[in-house]
Amino acid sequence: MRKPARSRRRSDHLSRRRLQVFLTALVVSLVAFLTPTTASASTPQPSPSVDVGISPQVIGGTPASQAYPIGVWNACTVVLIKPDWLLTAAHCTWRNGYVGIGTDSAAPVAVSSTDRRVYFTGGDADVALLHLATPVTNVEPVLIDWNSPSVGTPARVVGFGQTCPTPGCGGATEKALEFDTTVLDDAACPVIHNGDTEICGDNPAQAGTCYGDSGGPLLTKNSRDEWILAGLVSGWGTANTDCGAAPSIFTDVTEKGGVRQWIAQTVGGLADPGTTPPTNPPTDPPGDTCTLPQWKATAVYTGGTVVAYDGRKWKARWWTTNEKPGTTGQWGVWQDEGVC
Repeated sequence: MRKPARSRRRSDHLSRRRLQVFLTALVVSLVAFLTPTTASASTPQPSPSVDVGISPQVIGGTPASQAYPIGVWNACTVVLIKPDWLLTAAHCTWRNGYVGIGTDSAAPVAVSSTDRRVYFTGGDADVALLHLATPVTNVEPVLIDWNSPSVGTPARVVGFGQTCPTPGCGGATEKALEFDTTVLDDAACPVIHNGDTEICGDNPAQAGTCYGDSGGPLLTKNSRDEWILAGLVSGWGTANTDCGAAPSIFTDVTEKGGVRQWIAQTVGGLADPGTTPPTNPPTDPPGDTCTLPQWKATAVYTGGTVVAYDGRKWKARWWTTNEKPGTTGQWGVWQDEGVC
């Protein structure tokens, strides 16, 4: 297990790796969009006015065996954790937009849009929260495990990723795929940099995650035999970027690295996942008692001004008014300074 503290060199390397994954996924999604696909006349299609960012599907997987609270957004996979909150990989969050919830992207059971993005500030975990403008009330959100899965734990991966192993090698598939796997020791994923916020997962028999699966769930079973969330698809475990050729890296969203606690604080609490809470939970994510003025839509803010909004501190990078914190993106006017 490695300490959360990172050297500048290690952090820069991770940033470059995430940027590579993001740019590759973007190119693949554009290729998929421009590649004609054949569909039966009876297949329901999304309204042309609603772009849910359909991406190409898990390679070597099988059609989803049940309904999962997942969806497609920005050519990535997302997970519904509360009626008005989604979880996905941070490297996917380059804009707000529409999201279709359900395992069939051509006939989503619910469609909403994201209006705010919140990023983890307690470390460098590849995770982001997406707030929905309209809550999804007809899909049961997934529960998030307290505990990080140990080596050898059976798990399942579900996603809307590409079905062939190299960038741009195929078109889009509409139905989510799944494959069963096991958790590996961190040593099997040489590019892991932080064992507290990353999980190494096997890609058995050439099945594995691929472009478009980013943000999809790594699921494990609880005491009630329910699938619950332990991680999110993040990237490759080795320098080989051909899908299925090497283990995958998942962002650990449990209490181990403080991600679950950050999620609970941001979304207003999480339900009991049906597992035993850790005896020594991590300390609170960075933050202090908030005495800052609350953000107001009518106020004018200059660069350097710090305000409170939705339980977090936000610093204005430049002059702004009527721009809500959390809606302008990672490089927008409002910089997320952590829990308030």
